[in-house]
Formats: sequence, C-alpha cells, structure tokens
Amino acid sequence: MPPPTSSSNVPPKTSYDVFLSFRGADTRHNLISHLYAALSRKHVTTFIDDHGLDRGEEISPTLLKAIEESKISVIIFSENYASSKWCLDELVKIMECMKTMSRNVLPVFYHVDPSDVRKQTGSFGQAFGVVKEKFKGSMDRVQRWSTALTEAANLSGWDSNNYRLESELIEGVIDEIIKKLYATFYSISTDLVGIDSHIEQILLLLCIGSLDVRFIGIWGMGGIGKTTIAEAIFSRISDQFAGCCFLSNVREKSSKLGLIHLKRDMYSKLLGDEKLSIEMSHALPTFVVDRLRRKKVIVFLDDVNDSEQLEALAGNHVWFGPGSRVIVTGRDKEVLQCKVDEIYKVEGLNHNDSLRLLSMKAFKEKQPPNDYAKLSEMVVNYAQGVPLALKVLGSHLYKRSQKEWETMLNKLKQFPDSNIQKILEISYDELDQMEKDIFLDIACFFKGCEKDKIEDILEGCGFAAEWGILRLTEKCLVTIQNNRLEMHDLIQEMGLHIAKRKGSRLWNSQDICHMLMTDMGKKKVEGIFLDMSKTGKIRLNHATFSRMPMLRLLKFYRTWSSPRSQDAVFIVKSAESNCLEGLSNRLSLLHWEEYPCKSLCSNFFMENLVELNMPRSNIEQLWNDNEGPPKLRRLDLSKSVNLKRLPDLSSTTNLTSIELWGCESLLEIPSSVQKCKKLYSLNLDNCKELRSLPSLIQLESLSILSLACCPNLKMLPDIPRGVKDLSLHDSGLEEWPSSVPSLDNLTFFSVAFCKNLRSLPSLLQWKSLRDIDLSGCSNLKVLPEIPDLPWQVGILQGSRKDYCRFHFLNCVNLGWYARLNIMACAQQRIKEIASAKTRNYFAVALAGSKTPEWFSYQSLGCSITISLPTCSFNTMFLGFAFCAVLEFEFPLVISRNSHFYIACESRFENTNDDIRDDLSFSASSLETIPESDHVFLWYRFNSSDLNSWLIQNCCILRKASFEFKAQYRFLSNHHPSTEKWEVKVKRCGVHLIYNENVQNAIAGDKNQWQQVTETNSNNKRSRDDYCSNQTNIIADGGSGYAEEEPQAKRLNDFCSVREYSSNAQDGTDYEASFVPSSSSSESFPTFYQFL
Repeated sequence: MPPPTSSSNVPPKTSYDVFLSFRGADTRHNLISHLYAALSRKHVTTFIDDHGLDRGEEISPTLLKAIEESKISVIIFSENYASSKWCLDELVKIMECMKTMSRNVLPVFYHVDPSDVRKQTGSFGQAFGVVKEKFKGSMDRVQRWSTALTEAANLSGWDSNNYRLESELIEGVIDEIIKKLYATFYSISTDLVGIDSHIEQILLLLCIGSLDVRFIGIWGMGGIGKTTIAEAIFSRISDQFAGCCFLSNVREKSSKLGLIHLKRDMYSKLLGDEKLSIEMSHALPTFVVDRLRRKKVIVFLDDVNDSEQLEALAGNHVWFGPGSRVIVTGRDKEVLQCKVDEIYKVEGLNHNDSLRLLSMKAFKEKQPPNDYAKLSEMVVNYAQGVPLALKVLGSHLYKRSQKEWETMLNKLKQFPDSNIQKILEISYDELDQMEKDIFLDIACFFKGCEKDKIEDILEGCGFAAEWGILRLTEKCLVTIQNNRLEMHDLIQEMGLHIAKRKGSRLWNSQDICHMLMTDMGKKKVEGIFLDMSKTGKIRLNHATFSRMPMLRLLKFYRTWSSPRSQDAVFIVKSAESNCLEGLSNRLSLLHWEEYPCKSLCSNFFMENLVELNMPRSNIEQLWNDNEGPPKLRRLDLSKSVNLKRLPDLSSTTNLTSIELWGCESLLEIPSSVQKCKKLYSLNLDNCKELRSLPSLIQLESLSILSLACCPNLKMLPDIPRGVKDLSLHDSGLEEWPSSVPSLDNLTFFSVAFCKNLRSLPSLLQWKSLRDIDLSGCSNLKVLPEIPDLPWQVGILQGSRKDYCRFHFLNCVNLGWYARLNIMACAQQRIKEIASAKTRNYFAVALAGSKTPEWFSYQSLGCSITISLPTCSFNTMFLGFAFCAVLEFEFPLVISRNSHFYIACESRFENTNDDIRDDLSFSASSLETIPESDHVFLWYRFNSSDLNSWLIQNCCILRKASFEFKAQYRFLSNHHPSTEKWEVKVKRCGVHLIYNENVQNAIAGDKNQWQQVTETNSNNKRSRDDYCSNQTNIIADGGSGYAEEEPQAKRLNDFCSVREYSSNAQDGTDYEASFVPSSSSSESFPTFYQFL
C-alpha cells in the first residue's frame, strides 16, 4: 500500500456569494431593497433574512451556517443596528469567519458616523447602551459585541454621507462586491501547476492597458490545459473590467441550446440586463450595441470549434467598448484565425511540473515517495506533458499499491484510458472523411516521415494531402518538425485504437499473419506495414493479394537484417506463376524488401503508384515497355543483384529519385531516362557491370549524381550544369570529357582513388565548390586549379564557417615549391585572421619534422616554458600561433568512429594567481593516418575573458608554460567507453602575434613570394639556396625535406583540406582534397574558398 499522505487544505464550502447583515426597521424598505435587487441583476447569490421578526432568543443555526458559507458579508451599520442583539451576534460571527476562514467583510455606514460605530458614541452609542444595560450580567458577551463593532468600523467601507444619491452608494458597493468575487473565483483550485508562464505570455498579448479592442486565441490539443489557463486569467483580470462573462463549453452548449440562447445569456451578463431581447444569431439590436460600446468588457469563449459560433457570439471588434478583450479557446487554428488578432499555442508541461501534478493527484504531495519515484517517472513519460492524462491517471492511482501501478502501466500499453481517449477523440470526430483517413495513415504508418514524400503518397491515394495535413496541424493533431510529420504519443495512441477498431490498417505482425493466411478482413484492408524481422516465415499464395481491392499502402521491411536463408516472406508458386497476381491498382506505396519474385504481376497497372521500393529483391523485370507508372516519383531497387536493365522510362516523367546502387548485374540505363525532367537524384554506386550511360544533359533538375565504384565506367556522360553533388570515387574514369560544362552549382566533387584518371579540368569556374576529394589518384598528371581563398580575410566575417583546416597528410612526395606555397600561405593566413579579430580558427598539417623558425619560442618534447618580457600582452596582442611535431609509430585502422585530437594547455603565472586555458582543436575523423612525422600548426582566437585577463595583468606576468598533447580516440559501437592512443609530441613551438607587425609582415611575405616566383627556373642552385634560407617560412628547409623524410608508402597523393563550422545549423563537416596549383609560378598560392 502507498504510504500515508498528509491532509490537504480543503477550501470551506460556499453556498452564497453575499450575506447581508442589517437592521430591518432602519433599512429593509430603502437601501436593502435596492441593494438586493442590484445584486440579483448581477446574478450574485445573496442571503437575506426576510423572517428576522420571528426570531427566538438566540440566533438560529441556519443563520450561522449562512454566514459561514458566504464569500462576502456586507454589514449595513444604521442608527439602531446596535440595539439588536441578533445583529450584534451576527456581527461577532461575521468577524470570527473573517479571521478563521478568510471571508471578506464590507461595512456600509448608513447615516451614521464611522467614528461613532468604532467608539460606540453618539446616537449609535446610545442604542448600544440600551443593549448593554439589558445584558449587564453577561459582560463577556457585551465585550465581544464591542470588540466586533470596533474591528468592523476599522475596515475600509462606505459612508453614505459622502454620496449625493443613494444609487451612487449602491453602485459603488456592487462594483466592489463583483471585484471581490472575481478575485476569489479561483481560490478553490489547489492543483494549478505550470500555468504561470502561460498566463504571463497571454497577458503580454492582451495589452490590458491599451484602449484598442483585442481578440486573443488560446490554441492547443485536447486536454492540454486551455480552459484551465483561461479560467485562471479570468480570475486574475476580470475585476479590471466593467462587465465580464465566461462562456464555457461553447461547442457542446451550442449544439444543445443553440447559439441564440448562448448569445442572449452572454450579453445579459455583460450588460446586467436579464430582460435583454436577442432573436438573431449573427446580429445585435442597435440599442444593445450602443450600450455595449460604452462599456469596457472582457469575454471568454471556451472550446469554440466552429467559425459560425465565433461570428455569432463575438461579432466583430466594433461591438465592444474601448479597452475590451475577447479571449477564445479552441483546438482548430483555422477557426481562431478568422477572428482573433493573436494566437497563443499551449504546449505541454515540462517534466518537473508533470511530476508535481501527478504527485498531487496520486499522493496529495508535491513529490512522490522515494519508492514510487520510478513508477511515477513512467507515468510522466507516458503522459508527455498533457495535464488531462496526468490528472486522470493520478486519480486512478490514488492510494494504489506499487503492484497496482505496474498493472495499470502494462494495461495502458494495449488499452488506452477511456477518459483520456474520449477527450482526444473529439478532435478526430470533427474531421471530414478525407482528413480522418490521412490522420489514421499518419498515426499508423507515417509518424516521423518526411512531409513532402508522404504528401506525394497520399496524393496518389486520391487525397488532397497538402490541405489535409494543414487541417490536421491546425487542429493540433499533427505537428511539422524539420519537415517531418510528428504527433503526440497520446494522439497516436488514439489513432491506433480507432484504426484497430476499424480493421482497415494493420501493423501488428500477428494480426497481419492471421489476415494473410485467412480471408478474414481482407476486403476492407487499406494499409499493411509488416516488420519482417519480428515474425517467422509466412506462406503466400501467388493470388493472396487479389482479395484486397482497397489496398493502398503495402510495406514489408526489416528493422534489422538477417541472413537471406531466414527470409520471413516467401511464395508458394503455381506451376506457371513467377510473380504475385492481383495486386490492387489502388496501391500508391509498394515497398517490399527482399521481394522474392522475378517480376511484378502482369495485371498490375500501377496508375496510382508513387513509390516503388524493392531493395535486395530477386526482381529481374519491372514492367513492359511504355507501361510505366505515370505518378511514380521514387524508385529504389538497390542491391537487386539479378537486375540487368531498367524498362523504358518514357511514361515515368514524374520520377525524382532512382536508387540502383549495388545492382551488380546492371548493364545499362535506357536512353529514355532523359525524359525524366524532374529527376533530382540518380545513384548508381557499385554497379560493377555498368559500362556506359546515356547523355544526362537534358535532366535539368538533376542535383545528385553518384557513380562511385563502377570500375567499368570509363567515360563520364554529358551532365547538366546544375549538378550539386558529383561522386565518382573508385570508378574506371580515365579522362574528363571536354563536353562537360562548367558546373556552377557543384558543391561536392569526389574522384578519390580513380587510379586511371589522368587529368581534370580547371576548377576555377566552379564557384560553389566546397568539398573536393582527389585522394588516391595516382595517375593524375595535371593538377587542377582550385578557387582562391580571398586575400582579404576580413571577408570571412560574413561567413558562417568559423574553422578552416588544411590537411596535407602523407604528402611526402610534394615538391619543395608546393611545400613553400603551403607554409607561406599558412603563415600569411594566420596573421590576417588574427588581424581581422574574428572568432576564426586556422590549422595546417603537413609531413615534416621541424618547427618553423619564425616561431619565437621552440622546444624539444611536449612542453615549453617561457619567461615573459614586461608588458608582453598589451592592447596590440592578437593571439597565439602553435606548432607541434608529432611522431606516428603505431599501427592503427581508421574507422568512422576515430577522432584525432591535439591540444595545448596554457598556464600564465603572476605574483598573485594563475589561469589556464585549453587552446585546442580537433581533426575529426581522418580517412588517413600519418605514416611519418607531421607538423601541425594552428591559430585560435583567444576568448575575450583570457585576453582581458592577460592585458590587465600584462605588467606583472612573469612566466608562461605550454603543454601539448595529441591522441586518437576510438568510439566503440557496442560499448560507451572510448579507447585512446597517445601520439608522441617530438617538438613544439609558440609564437605571439601582435597587430603592429601585421601590415609589415604581409608586405614582407609578398616580397619574399615575389622573390621566389621570379627566380629563374633553370637556376636550381639558386632555388635550393633560397629555400634553405627560408626556414622562417616553411616547416623544413628546401631540399632537406627529401633527405629527411622517410620514403613511406603514399596513401594520399594530394592534400586533404577540411573546414568545420562550430555554428553550422546542420553540423556538416566540409572536406576537400587539395594540391596548390603548380601550373603557374606567377600567382599567390591558391587555397580553396569556403564562404
């Protein structure tokens, strides 16, 4: 059993809004009669003792109970009030309830002085003296009367002598009573959790202080708390308006009572006129509008589901007076949009608030007991922030044992709670038939799928899919996140429950197997999604699907792979049949992994087919020529090893994607592919027998072309200039055809390991290029020109890319001239980036074993300590350049999970304290491991905190130390642990960069570059001398490279350039293989441009 819970503070019962305490002889036929009538017109429930003349000696229990159960007591102090012991006893009880029950007390001094009441003097005191004389034997009672009179008179109230007309006095009392009632409207609610933030946001939209009329919508799914939030707002601000009305359950009441009844009730409350005559649903009498325009009112219309309701009840803005507000709650965004100025969407509770709400319902505490913590978390996860679900489940689980909690949670997996489902199904019931079908398709099959693709499939089913999905989003049944269809788990659960009742959509393997092996329910089945990895073998007759005329969606798939010998689905063929017969012509989606037949059925006309996916199938033939599905948009036959050719594609002009990768027997692609003008992606990777392709130049929409691992493909076909992604790696390509146009939109280009490739065109015109991979092109004789990195590095400030990295791994055969280009440009870029003061990062890796001599501080080993000159870090200081020479001597196997990491930890010491800063960079997943010593050189923009600290302490800094470390990290697919391989740091260096030297350094480097480029190419001796003297520019001097570098096997003949963005939205790593242009000795070294 659950632990005992503490009692909660139960609010006292209230039967009346107002209790009137008065002396009948003084006020019954004047003030009291008018006050009571005014309260009645305001629909304020008032207790008035009409039989006071028949009282006995003591105040009746009924009267005492009425005082206790009234929210407000109004005391009318008149001249003879204190002469009545019954009035005085009422007063004592009223003041007692004010203290013990927090009741409101409002005194009215009717033709008496408040001071006389307080001190019991004057004519009021004389009347009280008469009673005192009668009860001089009960002085305790008399003292209670006197104390009560004094306390009541000290309260804020109304003095009739301050009002010219009695009606003005009554109006003031009524207004204050209404304010008090609305202020206590929500005092009984003790479980309002997580709504404060919603209220604050909606109050901002309401702009209470402005004089314009504003309509605000509160929108959200069923059970999310819209009404609760509206009620809380009503209780908080309604006293700021001259008239108010909260009209609840508009959807239900309008269907039962009619809009005219609701409209009459609403405007009667707003104007305080019970006899208001309204006979038309979409209009108001002129007299009513004129009265309404003179009042500042607030109206709440709860659960509106039809624009006609909103039109009838709220009309338009001009009906209401300045400063009025209309708040509408509903599930349908379209309904709200037709009238409101702003819409606020209510999201679910966060985890902490969800746990608190559940705990208050299940345990009457703010947090669950420790032994119920795990079970409570499970319930919270199930409810996913929906207050309705948390309240319902919490109430069910109140005072239940842990075993009962577990039983309830297990039950919910198969049988959703009916109270929750009843509320959620309201939104479903209001959909039209097409919207219901789309909703059930998404709930059963397409949650989490790409919106555009599912719209295509549903359009093939004959639905207006785009409109239908829009309506589902407006009704909070579906959401769109990153172009994917999503829905709340409880809503999906509701959809699955409905679909299961209908039997039109099947996803449970047991239900599907039973249906396939029998004739039960086949005629009404519209969709089948079977995970074959969750079932055993299923025997299919070749005519199994012929009895499913309504079938629109068919998908057999695996969530995990298994050996082909364990195929879940196979066919019992007839003697002459080699295919499935009778597939429904309504099919829009046919996805069958490991399809066992050699062809599709001959009587399958496919006029509605949008997506045909048969990866790893036995298919040899799709359709006969000129019989292709006209609506087909996506075709996937990947790894269908028996497929030799595609059929004629003349009819499939809507194709956008063709996936044929791994079709190892494929010989050709039909020339009719040129008619597929909408084709966006063509993947022919690993089609080993493919020898040629037709011209693709007419495919103007083609953006992705992948021909990787096609060893027999010697020539590239004509391709359109709009291609963005071109992958040719490990293909048999020998020459780059001159007919290929300038690829202006190309962003990714790979010819890695094309060992027969001898030349490439200049890439200077490929302005959009970001990623290049020329790795392993061992026969490439002529190097392409690469687009320049702009000389003015300041232009990078407009780029989203913060990190720029150039990796020349294992480029041991690079000539001295290429090395000179690399290091000279690296030094230059570091200085320019530092000068620009952008938050950029620059790094270079190159085979070598020496630290460039331009580094001010150098050391053997992995650490260096330097003594700092006075004021080293002044305002001209820009940052640090770092260098490390690493020794790679261990055997490693590169994987996608490998990660190279190099860092420098710094420590700066002064007379007071020290500070550390990790000046690191990551080289990410390298395809190549260095096989010899490599120089890593990098610059990183200092953090503002570090720079500020250095400048502030520059005059007292004495010493700085730097420790370098490098390692490979390998992440296991099966274990969360990370394996690390330390890399030895042989040398290191640090260089301080100052602003004052930048311009001079730039000019000097240009002059040095000019000297190099103007050197006579025949004067080799002069070149060598020059190179050996320029160790302040390059990592190792001149021809010394060739002598010092080991002759390791060359894994990468060219240079890998990488760029990473710390703030890129998609987190994509940008890669390229690169060699500086050697075709011209008169240009500055050309680096790849990333913008």
